[in-house]
Amino acid sequence: MNRLQAQKTWVKKKFENPWAVALLSFLVAALILFRQKYLFDTDPYLHLATAKYVANHGFPEHNPFVQIMGTEGFNYLSEKWLFIKILTPIYKLPINDITAAKIIIAAVFGATVLVLALILKELGSKPIFALTLFALPFQVLLKLRPEPLGILLTLSLILVLVKDMGIRQKTVLSALILLLHSQEHAFFAADILILIFYSALHRKPKLLLALASLAIAPVLNPYKTQWLTTMYYDTLPRMGFQNTSLAPTELSSAGIVNTVLFLALFAYSLQAAKKWKSKDKIFIYTVTGFLLIAFALTIRTISYSTVFLSLTLGTALSRDRARFMSIIIIILAAVNIFATLLYPGLMMPGYSEDRQLEILSQIGPNEVVLTQWDLSPYVIYYTGAKTVTAGDNYYLWMHSKPLYKDYENLFLGNKNTLEKFDFTVLYFDKRQFPALYSETGGYGLKLIAENEAFVAYRPAS
Repeated sequence: MNRLQAQKTWVKKKFENPWAVALLSFLVAALILFRQKYLFDTDPYLHLATAKYVANHGFPEHNPFVQIMGTEGFNYLSEKWLFIKILTPIYKLPINDITAAKIIIAAVFGATVLVLALILKELGSKPIFALTLFALPFQVLLKLRPEPLGILLTLSLILVLVKDMGIRQKTVLSALILLLHSQEHAFFAADILILIFYSALHRKPKLLLALASLAIAPVLNPYKTQWLTTMYYDTLPRMGFQNTSLAPTELSSAGIVNTVLFLALFAYSLQAAKKWKSKDKIFIYTVTGFLLIAFALTIRTISYSTVFLSLTLGTALSRDRARFMSIIIIILAAVNIFATLLYPGLMMPGYSEDRQLEILSQIGPNEVVLTQWDLSPYVIYYTGAKTVTAGDNYYLWMHSKPLYKDYENLFLGNKNTLEKFDFTVLYFDKRQFPALYSETGGYGLKLIAENEAFVAYRPAS
């Protein structure tokens, strides 16, 4: 055996180990995250500010930062308190919280790939095929949000169900996962459906005893009476949205390009699986199929669809004749990774944090800032000020359409609407709302600061 062959054999042997695949994924994720000065997305800044508050004061009775119009009395922490609690030790460490957050994100991503690799191994495939995740929109998992951790818990449930172990062990572990997920994100409802489907497919009704763990879920939640209200305030409104001009973009359809790509890859996987008789593979493929239907309707499910599609691709690529498709996947993954490394703002657009900080430096911690929902986390994190906002917009749309229209009219430039809100600073992106920007002089507002992107005003009186 020559030196090159020996190296190939060594690499191949290493990547038969799921932990090696997970370590590589962690390093790639960390490299991408640390190439970017800031965090991807907006919500992470609110999560960090909340974690800092909880670390110093404990869980608040009401949201201490945001007045979300139309949802008074509802605390957004009711569904994700455990996620926030996991973040609180950051503020006991002698490192920057953004740095610590990036390490956590990379660790959750690495753990997700690890569980993917372990599931593929249980299904008779190779752990290395978990890396097919990089050929898909893996960037959606590189966010400090409850969803990636929730996906990890859902995958852990899948691993428990397909693993060769006794029914009692499966039931106990499934119960624990369900309980944890129920305290971390509203999408634990998907785990319930997955458990019911697996139990019916394998004719193992005893597995449904795992659902009993949810009986103590409200007891664990600091916001006991609100534990299930998040289903009404959050999950159901998202699923009920149609692709209208009033709907937030994250709730609109995924788009023809993404949908066609996902369906084409799933069709390839189905073609490769047509002769399989494994109930576990039928289980995985059926769950993925339903997720892709949801993905075609709302882009909100993209993270779940991405992860489960990588599972079906991983099983399909284990065939001896899948070399050509493997090459395509490798090319897609390489392009995806390098494009994200070279152009992180293109692949995961941020909100011009540097430009925002030029304006936010003029806002003090005792201010009440009327702002867009997508800018409020930055105001809270960087200034400590309280905000008045419409939340994630779907709150108002679902529960108070007149108030939603008031809020929309404000940012389209309506003096009568502007006078309805109490604030000390008006802050917004003038590129998104040029009408409001052009009319502010007539509202009796005094300019605080502006640049080519953002602007802030204070009432003249």
